[in-house]
Amino acid sequence: MESERSFNDDQQSAESGDPRAQYDMALRYARGDGCEPDADLALDWLTRAAEGGFAPAQFDLAYHYAEGPVGGRDVEKAARWFREAAEQGDRDAQYNIGVYYAHGRGVPQDDQRAVYWFEKAARQGDPAAARVMGDSYAEGAGVVKDERAAFDWYAESARLGDPQGAYRLGLCYAAGQGTPRDNVKALYWLTRSAGAGHADARRTLDAYYANHSAARDEGTP
Repeated sequence: MESERSFNDDQQSAESGDPRAQYDMALRYARGDGCEPDADLALDWLTRAAEGGFAPAQFDLAYHYAEGPVGGRDVEKAARWFREAAEQGDRDAQYNIGVYYAHGRGVPQDDQRAVYWFEKAARQGDPAAARVMGDSYAEGAGVVKDERAAFDWYAESARLGDPQGAYRLGLCYAAGQGTPRDNVKALYWLTRSAGAGHADARRTLDAYYANHSAARDEGTP
């Protein structure tokens, strides 16, 4: 009975225009919590909550249009709602709209806008966004090419636990890109990356140890 009363309370608040309650109603209809599951009603309440400015609803609605049922996918609507949530500070939405601008998905391709959103997400601690910032500076995509800035962003990504960022950081140390060459630190970060399952890091380490083994063998009398 408590679930039924909570459902009625949420419904009353939602119908009065409360975006948070509308979002809760969307979740209820999606899960069948206090009601029969109803995907159409879930989407209707989710849309109302998003239009009411509730950022989690905006992100979920964007994800629905990006990854939902094939017939209901709409890349332009996904981009719109990711951007709405991003503008309210949602870190995941900031990363996603950055990806959309980088690839011209639902919006005109724009590397500078992509970097704008990636940086916002990265400064909120998103490890993938920090790594993409490193890529952007390494390649000069949307920013002036800057090996030191690339290194700094890879270091931040690695610190945040991104295996790809750790791999990139290891390569920077190995090649002396944006930082003095340091084989010890290169091996450290490549090993961290490989330990997290990064295949390229494992292959790089295998090649390194194979070459050093061969060099020792050739030096043996």
